[in-house]
Amino acid sequence: MSQSLLYHAFGVREGYEYRRTDYVEGRVEFHLDVREDALRCPRCASTEYGRRGGRYRRVAGMPIGPKPVVLVVEVPRCECRACGDTFEVSPFAPAYAHHTAGLAQYVCRLSQMMSLTDVARITHLGWDTVKNIVKSDLLKRYSNVPLNGVTRIAIDENYLGKKAKFVTLVIDLDSGHVLWIGEGRGKAALEGFWPKLQGSKAQISAVACDMSAAYWAAVMAAPTRSRHRVRSL
Repeated sequence: MSQSLLYHAFGVREGYEYRRTDYVEGRVEFHLDVREDALRCPRCASTEYGRRGGRYRRVAGMPIGPKPVVLVVEVPRCECRACGDTFEVSPFAPAYAHHTAGLAQYVCRLSQMMSLTDVARITHLGWDTVKNIVKSDLLKRYSNVPLNGVTRIAIDENYLGKKAKFVTLVIDLDSGHVLWIGEGRGKAALEGFWPKLQGSKAQISAVACDMSAAYWAAVMAAPTRSRHRVRSL
C-alpha cells in the first residue's frame, strides 16, 4: 500500500510503516509499525533509547464504503538513554480515544447534515462515541465565543424535555450564531452572560426577547442597559 495514501486518506503520520492488510469479519485492518529512526524522546529530543516492551493499539479509521477500517498501530515503550525518561509513542488519535483524529473530524462534518444515529451507522462507531466527539467539538468551538462586533441579540428559551427542562439561548441576530446557552430560564440563566458581554465591549443597539417579564427585567438590569433598545418578539 502507498504510504501517501495512508497519510492522506487515513491520517497516518510519518514515522509509521505499513506491514499488511487483514480482512476480518467484514472489517479492513491495516497493521502499522513504528520506524526505528522516528523514535525520539519527547523530553530531551534524544534519539538514543532502549526498547522496554510495548503494545498494539486498535484505532478506528475512515471507513471504505460500507467497510469499517481498523488501524492496528504499534505503541512501543522506550527508555531514553540520555535523560532516563520512559515514554510511549502517541499514535495519530486523541488521548484515550479509539478513533483517529481524521475520523473525528469526519463525524463532526456529517453531524451537520444528519442525525447522530445516522452518523454512527455510516462511521461504524457507537452512538455514545459519536455524541462525545460532537460534544467535544462544540465545547471547543463555542465555549468561548467572541462577542466583539455583536450589535443585535435575541434572547429566548427552549424546552428540552422533562429531564433537562429549559435552557436560555442568546443569539446574534445578524449572523445567527449562538452566543450563550444558560441552564434554566429567566434572569438567573443570563447572569453569566452579562459580564462576558461587558468585558467584550460590544456595542449592543437592540435586544429582541419574548414577553416574559423575567427577560425584560434581566435586560433592563444588565450592565450595558443604557445601549439597549428592547423589542418584543
